[in-house]
Amino acid sequence: MKKVLCIALCAVFVFLSSGCSVKRVKYAAYGDSDAHVITQDMYKYWLAYYKTRFYVIMQQYGIISEATYTEDFWSETIEGEETYGDRVLKHVDTLINDMLVSSALYDEYRLYNDNETKKTLENTVNSFVDNDIKAAGSRAELNNQLGRFGLNIDELKKIYEFEAKELIVEDYLFGEKGREPVTDAEREEYYQNNYHRIKYVLLDPEKKQLLDENGYPIMDTSTGYYKTVDLTEEEKAAVRSLAESIRANAAAGADFEALIAEYNQDGAMNTYTDGYFFKTDDVYDAAFLSDVVSMKVGEVKISDSAYGLLIIKKYPLEKGLWQNSISASFFSDLDSDIAEVKREKKFSAYYGNVVKDSKFASSLKLTDLPFLDTAMTGN
Repeated sequence: MKKVLCIALCAVFVFLSSGCSVKRVKYAAYGDSDAHVITQDMYKYWLAYYKTRFYVIMQQYGIISEATYTEDFWSETIEGEETYGDRVLKHVDTLINDMLVSSALYDEYRLYNDNETKKTLENTVNSFVDNDIKAAGSRAELNNQLGRFGLNIDELKKIYEFEAKELIVEDYLFGEKGREPVTDAEREEYYQNNYHRIKYVLLDPEKKQLLDENGYPIMDTSTGYYKTVDLTEEEKAAVRSLAESIRANAAAGADFEALIAEYNQDGAMNTYTDGYFFKTDDVYDAAFLSDVVSMKVGEVKISDSAYGLLIIKKYPLEKGLWQNSISASFFSDLDSDIAEVKREKKFSAYYGNVVKDSKFASSLKLTDLPFLDTAMTGN
């Protein structure tokens, strides 16, 4: 992304005679090559970029707010001894590795000889820069913002070249027409090792639908949802008693499909007849997902989740269900997830060739870096 300004001002007579020469200090490189180098200023930009992205995401999840935020946030722990700041630093560290490896592979595969690839690189870089100019309001304002990191638009293009080459190399290797495309065997293996399959009966322990004189739910036309009324304490207890009864019957061998048909309050189970499929990193209610992952095949359990009272039964992962059209929505990221695993495996073999200035990295504090204009973090 951006480059460092002159650390020391050039003397006026030097400037007049030869111009101000800015020394770009290397932070990381692939081996001893001068063709694959990331400067200290680029590194600082990426740290600020992902500091900003992370901050925005934390706001969206309600973890922090603009009113209560202080720089102390980055020292707060997430898991074990890892802090929010550590997470940003770790992400950027991996990013640097991947981009340097991608840059080297771009040359190793001689992708620069392919006119279509060269055009893709140029168009991607220009598109990213144009987006930033629009976000900043003008080229001058973008240069002004980049100047905080000692960078300018020309050097921003170098940053985007690294990012674009990573995308190009990944597609060249693992894309649909790549050298190492995802195979059905890999899809089946990943599916068996990473997914969990369940079916459930959903009961609402707090509300019930209002019915008309014919016994049909009444639609609230202003919201598009069925009208509900709060349950009495007695009715709430009855729902929980029913849930335990369903669980006990299912555990004793009762037909779970029949129990779903009789009691389930979620019509989606009628659509997804293969069941629901989850991975451990899916974004769902944490307690519910923990129950799904920890259960054994055939086990039946009640999960008191944010979605309601769920009586869950875990099903075996029958071969090939990932390619069933009924369940397609659960596997929309299957190929990209597998490609990511393959990319990590391949790239990690090259990481030993990446050389970094660890002393400089340890001297940097995330809290010393400014936020970017959030409109510039959309690329």
